[in-house]
Amino acid sequence: MQLPRRPAGRGVSSGCSWTRSYVPPRRAGAPGSRWWFVSDEVWASRLRVSHGERCQNDALRPVPFGSGRAFPFRSRRFPEVSESRIPKDLRRRPNTLLRVAVLGALVTLIVVGEAQLLANPRVIDLNPTEEPFSPFLAYDGDGVVYRGLYYFLGNDGRHGEELWVSDGTEEGTRLLRDLDPGPVGSAPRDFLVADGLLFFSATDSAHGRELWVTDGTPENTERITDLAPGAASSSPSDLAWDGGLLFFAATTLAKGRELAVWDGSEATVLELQPGVEGVDPVGMTVGPARGVFFSAYLEGVGRELFFSNGTSGGTDLVADIFFGENDSDPEEITLVSDEIVFSARDESLGRELVRYRPSTGVLTVEDLRDGAGGSFPKRITPFSDVQVFFIANDGSAGEELWDYLRVTGAIERRTDIDGGAANGVGGFPQVLGNKVCFSGWQPATGWEPWCYDVLAGARPLGDLESGTDGSSPSSYLAVDGWLYFHAYSGPTWGKLWRSDGTAAGTEVMNDFDPDSTLDSGRPLAWVDETLLVQLSGVDGRTYALAETSRPRVWSMLSEEVLSSSLPRYMASDGDGGVRFTAYRPHEGNEPWTADGESARLIEDLVPGEQSSWPRTYLVHRDRTAMVGVEQGSIAGEPYVWDGASVQQINLSAGDSEPWGLAAVGDRVLTASSEFDEEALWAIDPVTSTTEQLTTDRPGRFVGAGALGLFAQGFELWKTDGTAVGTELLATAPERFRELAVLTEPTETSALSALLTTETFPEDLIELWHTDGTTTGTQMLLGSFAALGFAEDLLVPPWFAVSGGLGLLAARLEGATHRELFVTDGTVAGTQQITQRASDDFVPEELFVIGAVDGGWIYQDWHQESGPEIWFTDGTITEIVELVPGVLGSRPVGLDDDAPYRGATIDGELVFSAYTEDRGYELWRSDGTASGTVPLRELRPGEAGEPLDLIASGGRAWAAGHGPDGEGRELVVYELALFEDGFESGDTNAWSSVVP
Repeated sequence: MQLPRRPAGRGVSSGCSWTRSYVPPRRAGAPGSRWWFVSDEVWASRLRVSHGERCQNDALRPVPFGSGRAFPFRSRRFPEVSESRIPKDLRRRPNTLLRVAVLGALVTLIVVGEAQLLANPRVIDLNPTEEPFSPFLAYDGDGVVYRGLYYFLGNDGRHGEELWVSDGTEEGTRLLRDLDPGPVGSAPRDFLVADGLLFFSATDSAHGRELWVTDGTPENTERITDLAPGAASSSPSDLAWDGGLLFFAATTLAKGRELAVWDGSEATVLELQPGVEGVDPVGMTVGPARGVFFSAYLEGVGRELFFSNGTSGGTDLVADIFFGENDSDPEEITLVSDEIVFSARDESLGRELVRYRPSTGVLTVEDLRDGAGGSFPKRITPFSDVQVFFIANDGSAGEELWDYLRVTGAIERRTDIDGGAANGVGGFPQVLGNKVCFSGWQPATGWEPWCYDVLAGARPLGDLESGTDGSSPSSYLAVDGWLYFHAYSGPTWGKLWRSDGTAAGTEVMNDFDPDSTLDSGRPLAWVDETLLVQLSGVDGRTYALAETSRPRVWSMLSEEVLSSSLPRYMASDGDGGVRFTAYRPHEGNEPWTADGESARLIEDLVPGEQSSWPRTYLVHRDRTAMVGVEQGSIAGEPYVWDGASVQQINLSAGDSEPWGLAAVGDRVLTASSEFDEEALWAIDPVTSTTEQLTTDRPGRFVGAGALGLFAQGFELWKTDGTAVGTELLATAPERFRELAVLTEPTETSALSALLTTETFPEDLIELWHTDGTTTGTQMLLGSFAALGFAEDLLVPPWFAVSGGLGLLAARLEGATHRELFVTDGTVAGTQQITQRASDDFVPEELFVIGAVDGGWIYQDWHQESGPEIWFTDGTITEIVELVPGVLGSRPVGLDDDAPYRGATIDGELVFSAYTEDRGYELWRSDGTASGTVPLRELRPGEAGEPLDLIASGGRAWAAGHGPDGEGRELVVYELALFEDGFESGDTNAWSSVVP
């Protein structure tokens, strides 16, 4: 529910005016006591009382009440009030100014005080009825985001601990299904999202604790195992998914606790150790090849490292690290490129970092601390595919931050926060872009939040609690460039903070509880532009699942620090300008346009501070179409801007929730996703008329001049933008997935486009081509491996088009390394042009940066020299190293959805690259070594930042930080200014959207 703010002008004053007030039905204890006894039904609101010469203000404060229970009421601002001082007309009637949230028997009241909050808090009421219930647990910390919703263990007092789901609103928070009817509940936990499903363990009275699965609907939430027949429990835990198999630990009467595998139809228990004791497998982690690594106890061997591919014959001991019956006790098993790293005990070295490479069978125990004491590595945190950070103690600097880089094999200590032998780093490190954030300790400040920048080193985010006690930050959660965390500051309980990774950008986000006993906000999850936070009371149990609106950008922190407009979703207009979404404090995130000289707001589609958030733009026929616009909590309809005004296009009676845009002839294609109204539509951007082309929701779709292509399951369709001109083109044995145009059709040449299909359950990708005819649609090359975020082949940074040819970086089934493939759309013209399958290359670190005339520029990562920039013309013989020693264009720690593309302008490529002397700056290349030159430094003497560029006319656009301290703003680069390379040229139009 939305909590109202107090009207302006109702603060501290010399005279006291009564507002609707909370009236306790009765009180227990002597006058002046801090104990209140309240009834089962309570309404509450602000209480303003006279105290000396002034009125005491209400504040943002949760007040606990209970059914027949007494709770301490701690306050420094509210004096005890006798009932005689309350007007008679208010003593007997319940107050309706503010509705409280009832959680079991507890009631949480949040009142907004005078302090200006950065976001409005709301409380989700799990029990909106007026009936009292004795259990008060509302949330127990076990939850997961699945299909854009938050699934968690909740208790409304009636059903016990059951599976709940929330979209971040009170009306969207509900019990998914009562798995074990009655007051006890099923206590779901061990959540794992895999293969489009949500797996978890839960208990019912007939079968005990077993494995369950759901697709998010009550009817498709079901138990899938009963390994311990009857009411006994197999207690599944440590779930891991790989290659169509679900691995987990389970207990049976005959075999004890062993490794179990579910293949989609039935579960099998693998017996590593005969008898009823079992091996107690824990820490299942997917390895570089099919299967999982885990820790298990084997009699005569101890607890050691094991591997399983899901079969009895493929499950075995990897190594007896601490020889004999002693335990090496592997912990925190983590995948790093083609290795796994973990913490384990060694007989002579103690507990140290261990590396194991399955392809060679080589296992290495690192000696980070001299002697047998061990460095005790912990909190192993993946930073990229080839790098992890962890905390370790080398005996001289205490527990500090370390990293391991698989490419070079280097292991280095990166911090010495306290400058001595005391422990300087703690907590659970969290990756924030190119930073790792953690809790750091210094004698003068105590524990405070810090971030280590891979380019600039470690820096504190601020002294949030002055003095030596520190703010004790915890519960770090990184989302979309922001770090949320819980910290203590001042004489009250904890607060919710946020940071952009800098001290200037660190601030209290929302103080749910400046005065009372409720711990105010530990971040849990991000759901639909909503941050879910945990509110806890003095007993450590959770009172509420609250949410607060997204802090999309910082407000002005000081005169010296500029705020950011955070431009995103940029699209070229083809004439040097761009359309994009950006933020201003009084307008929120709205559509903007820029032409290289200035930037201006198109229209505040959702007036006020709320945001419309357009996510996709397309400029066609001098009109700008945009979709992904939010109206309330859902996407609305398409919008078209003609340069003067914006018009909403209604595709259906309700909100059509459109996605995607493509130009076909004079029309623009988009797809509606509203349930029961899914379809492909064509919009005339000039007349604003629409036509429905299909009755089913399409897959992906592209435009190619006068022709459009779209996938629909196993079918490929083409369209001229009209219903009569929409026809089936071809079918395939597997589902079509991606589409990419090589050349558009002309009067003299046919269409050339690439497609992919995906096979199930093998998760393999096949490359297809079409010329727009049924006979000309064929498979070119099959059996590419789909690897996580790289399962899309025809997108940056794994694909680019040059001169009608396509270059893609992909890995064939069974291969160990990603390779370059070139295709002209024919079987004969599709071939592999690199041979990287050796230990000299990092397997997955191969990226296509962009196209130039006559070829492509790409990044390859050699074990000895690191990532470097290369050129290829699409043949095996013409592969040229452009800049020896350049340390790459795609940065370490890159978000999956940020490809950091280069921008092709007049046959040359402008791109970001990193060198040790200049950091990240822009380069230009024509594909030759002599024609690859750095541009003038934008931020001399600083590390810089990688930029994801798009081209429009003769300009390259990006979102980045300016040379004079600007926040993240819109940046335009004029290629013509850089004709003389490094020694001349400049950036143009740092257009700060925020004044």
